[in-house]
Amino acid sequence: MVAQNSSLKEGFSVALRDVGDSSLSIVSSVSISPDGKLIAITDANAGNVAIYQVSNGVLVNFFQPGRGVVDSLVSSNVRGWSLGRYLTFAQVSTSFPQAISSMQNDFVQAEFINDSSLAILGDVRPLFVPSSPNGGPTSYIDHRMFIQLRDLNRRRLQYIYPEEIGPEATFARRGLLLVDRRTDGFILSVANDRRVSEGKAMNAPTMAIYDLHGNRTEELAFLPNEAVQSGLNYNLLQPVGAVDSAGNIMLCYTLGSEANVLPSRAAFSLTPIAGLNSNVYSLAEKLHSKWTPVIPFEKVAAQIQSYISSIDVASNGRFELSVRLGKPSHFHWEVLEYSAAGQLLRQATVPLPDSLGSVKSLTYQASLHGFTVVSLNAQNQYELTTFRWST
Repeated sequence: MVAQNSSLKEGFSVALRDVGDSSLSIVSSVSISPDGKLIAITDANAGNVAIYQVSNGVLVNFFQPGRGVVDSLVSSNVRGWSLGRYLTFAQVSTSFPQAISSMQNDFVQAEFINDSSLAILGDVRPLFVPSSPNGGPTSYIDHRMFIQLRDLNRRRLQYIYPEEIGPEATFARRGLLLVDRRTDGFILSVANDRRVSEGKAMNAPTMAIYDLHGNRTEELAFLPNEAVQSGLNYNLLQPVGAVDSAGNIMLCYTLGSEANVLPSRAAFSLTPIAGLNSNVYSLAEKLHSKWTPVIPFEKVAAQIQSYISSIDVASNGRFELSVRLGKPSHFHWEVLEYSAAGQLLRQATVPLPDSLGSVKSLTYQASLHGFTVVSLNAQNQYELTTFRWST
C-alpha cells in the first residue's frame, strides 16, 4: 500500500470550564475514557489531574496527590529496611519540620484503564533516614515514582511503587505511562545509571514492564547507539509509545526520527521526518561543555525541525503519530498513520484555525475515532477540539 496524502475534518469543540484551584497551566497528558464520555487532563506543573465531561466541558473531578502518598509509601515497606526508613508526614513534622517544604508530591500523567478507573503516574519526595550514615547525610529527600490506581465510582485508591532496590538498580522516571491491558501491567520510562557508569550503556534500559505489585518483569528497550556514542546517554531521551490489542508496542523518542516495534524489535525510519533531526546530537555537543554537563532538553528541542508529540492506537490497530514540524517559533502539526509493520498509510496537516489559539496537546483518542486538540484561546480559556480523517 502506498502512503496516501489525506486530510482532516473538524468535529466538535467544547470549552473546558475550570473551577477554583483546578485551573490548568501546563497540559502534560490527555486521556479520554473508552466510552468517550470523560477526559482526564494532567497538569504536571501544578501536579494535579482534572476530569471533565467531553459533551459539555464541565469539571466533574479534581485530584491532587496529597500527603497520603508519603504515608502509603511508608506502609508499603517497598524499600529494604536494612538500608533505612521513610518517615510519615507526622514523623517529619515532629523531628524534621524544616524538610516539609521539600516534600512535594506531583501527578505527571494519567491514563484511563476503563470507563471508571484511572492509572496516574506520580512523583513523590519522601524523607529517608539511612540506618548507617557512615559519615554521610543523616537524612535526605528521596525521589520516587509511583502509580495510583483510582476507582472513580467507589473512590478507592491503590498505590504501586516500582521496585528500585537490587543489583540491577533500574529505576522508573518521568516520561511514559502505558497501560498494558494484556497483562494488567504498566510500561514505564526507566533508567539505569549504574550500567552506564560500569561501561554497559548499551544494556541500559529506557522502558520496562511492571506488574500490579511493582515488580519489574521485563526490560523492553535500551539506550540507542547515538545516545551512547555521544556520552549524553539518557540526557535527551523522552520516550513516547503505544500498545495495540495484539501486544505490539511502538516506541519512539520525541527528538528522534525512527520507530521501534516490540517485541519483534523491528526498526524503521519515519519517512516524512527522516533526516530532519539528524543533527540532534551534534547540536547537543556544541551546547555541551564542562561548564554545562547537562544539556537542557528544551534548548535542543527549540532548534530542531521535528518533535514527536504522541503515539496512540486506533480501533483498527493502526498507530497514529502527532508530530510538530518546524522550529517552535514557526511550525505546523502533522499526523501520520502507520501499520504495525511500519508502513506509512496516511498523513495530513492538522488544519488549526487561528481561533484555537495556542495548542497545548495533540493526541489521537480511539474512543472518539479521531485526534483531539487541547488549546488555549485568546480569552485565556482552554478548549477541546476534535478532528477526524476525511479520506
